[in-house]
Amino acid sequence: MRTRAGVAIRMGLLAGLLLATPPLAGAHGGDPGVVHLCVQDVTGEVRLVGPNDPCRPRETAIDWNPSPPAPAPAPTPAATGPTPLVVVDAAGAVVGPVVSLSGTFPIVGVRAGGAAFTLGVYDQGFFAPDYVFFTNGDCTGSAYLMRSPALGLFPTAAVDQLGRVYADDGASQPASVTVSGAANAAGCAGFPAMTVELVPATLVFDQGAFHLPFSVH
Repeated sequence: MRTRAGVAIRMGLLAGLLLATPPLAGAHGGDPGVVHLCVQDVTGEVRLVGPNDPCRPRETAIDWNPSPPAPAPAPTPAATGPTPLVVVDAAGAVVGPVVSLSGTFPIVGVRAGGAAFTLGVYDQGFFAPDYVFFTNGDCTGSAYLMRSPALGLFPTAAVDQLGRVYADDGASQPASVTVSGAANAAGCAGFPAMTVELVPATLVFDQGAFHLPFSVH
């Protein structure tokens, strides 16, 4: 269950950090499966609104989908013909198969640390739509994730400012945790300590284990 504090943190971070992958923008269309926001054109203040609620004058409507992209259908095996695309590092190590796209960036399916999840990849690293929350404002200490209400086929995964990849084991129950920092691939943000409902974040691997740049083969 998301608390008001959790919503406030996530909306503030959306306005204050540059996400590696942009949110989906457009007028509110009544879709309850996405987060509907109104951003004040002058101050940048962000409000969470209902699926059918209009924005105020001088506000811009933004619809944001925090759920991992759905995987593409698996290719049909054939004796000859195209082979599935994979993302590899500069040394030829395979990161994972391409299952979808975010704009022109590949989304790969990854299995690591006992979890299966999806990650966005660009030539110099990974990105994901969610944040890693930390007990300390400098994004150190214990790490946590905010579980998506629609867990779907893949659990929540996030990348911190150092390129470390965390995943939700899908089994731990959310609990009240006091946190003071949050990070994604774009950077770390500190904020006054708040108590929100989170689950433990499992560190599954580090971007440093790969040789950059990444490429699609």
